Amino acid sequence: GLVRTDPTKTYPCSSLGPYLLVVALRDCVQLLSLHQSATELVVLETGMEVAVESLVGSLVCTDGGRIMVGCSDGNVYELHYFQASAPALSISSFWRPAKMRKTSCQGLRWGELARKVTSLWQPYAADPVMLMAYDNSRHMVYAITQSNSAAAAAAVGGGA
Repeated sequence: GLVRTDPTKTYPCSSLGPYLLVVALRDCVQLLSLHQSATELVVLETGMEVAVESLVGSLVCTDGGRIMVGCSDGNVYELHYFQASAPALSISSFWRPAKMRKTSCQGLRWGELARKVTSLWQPYAADPVMLMAYDNSRHMVYAITQSNSAAAAAAVGGGA
């Protein structure tokens, strides 16, 4: 994904371009800095990454610089990568994966009830997030899982 940096925020690296390239690898999510000149596009390491415990199935970036990640554990996470006020913190402290509350678009449905009952017998079964989209006008994150269950979560706080 591609995310625009916010010039009003402080970031934990010295050479940061106007955009960050978000790359999901097997064990982490990395941010790379993009710089553009008249003749080339330069990609630089930032050293910013967060370890993930489950595989990333989808990610979406907002116009306000927020990054949402859908994982194979069925949850959607928001990755925080900017520094609030203390410049002396370590890079790992800038990454605080905050699990977003996952709510259904249509209330309790029979498919969700069946999944909850099935999870009693199969506690490690997960429904991975496969596709995500962000609605800038409503500030909502929409996710579709492998079993075609749709979910929506309000992306409140921290800007658009």
